[in-house]
Amino acid sequence: MCLLKIENLSVKTAQPGKTRAVPILKEINLDIAKDKITALIGESGAGKSMLAKTISALLPENIQVTSGRFFYEGREVDSRWLKKVRGREIFYAPQNAAASFNPVLKLGSAIPSTISLKRKAIIKSFCGGAGGSFFKKRPLLAEGIKSIKRLRRASPPAYREAIEILKVLGIEDPLKLLNSYPFELSEGENQRALLTLAILQNPRLLILDEPASALDAAARRDFMKLINNVRGRRSLSILLITHDLAIVRHIADYIYIILNGEIVEAGETVPVFQRPSHPYTREITGLICR
Repeated sequence: MCLLKIENLSVKTAQPGKTRAVPILKEINLDIAKDKITALIGESGAGKSMLAKTISALLPENIQVTSGRFFYEGREVDSRWLKKVRGREIFYAPQNAAASFNPVLKLGSAIPSTISLKRKAIIKSFCGGAGGSFFKKRPLLAEGIKSIKRLRRASPPAYREAIEILKVLGIEDPLKLLNSYPFELSEGENQRALLTLAILQNPRLLILDEPASALDAAARRDFMKLINNVRGRRSLSILLITHDLAIVRHIADYIYIILNGEIVEAGETVPVFQRPSHPYTREITGLICR
């Protein structure tokens, strides 16, 4: 079943000194299935991030949608609706995760102060159930970090969930991470912090733009396994934007190949890799299949 359907989407930009608009995306057709990982593959400049920003209603003023329709669970929606639900129904995690945070605030301050019963139930399921270790009391005050104490008093439920999600995502010392500024952390740590916020917000669609580009090969594989784990434990659809076919081959359910702003091939991941039809797809899949 389709969560978000895009039909004939075209996006153009006006450049200084040019009378005609320059096309960026050309008649894009793309389906994001419910509870599946859909991968968008393409080289730098192909239009991957622009498509993500279009879905998230984050286009700059000089870039406009010239045609296209969006359907969310079968209902047609417009850019105003997409903007309204951004961060709740649809969460966009850009390639530069650190840029998503306020540089003068520690990461812990970004945690929502309240959490709904629905979100709490989902996070309980994700973290192992109400009887698991994730909701047992912990002596946070014994940590001796004043800012952590203040944050815990301000938002104990959401803060507690964040600590446990970060542990599931492979952060050994969540308290230290939450008490740090974005510039003090690696890109991988900032990515995990942003993913934690996404889980707390409980979106239906999570858009990940090159989420492991700053990691080495081993860490990249581990990180994507964690992404797959998050998707498997919750009702979550993921649009994975990347140029790393080795990762996509192992975790994506569906794949779209974009070249110069156009979708040149699409389908289930295994058939696309086994029987690519477009010359560009044959070229890039052949590099990892050798």
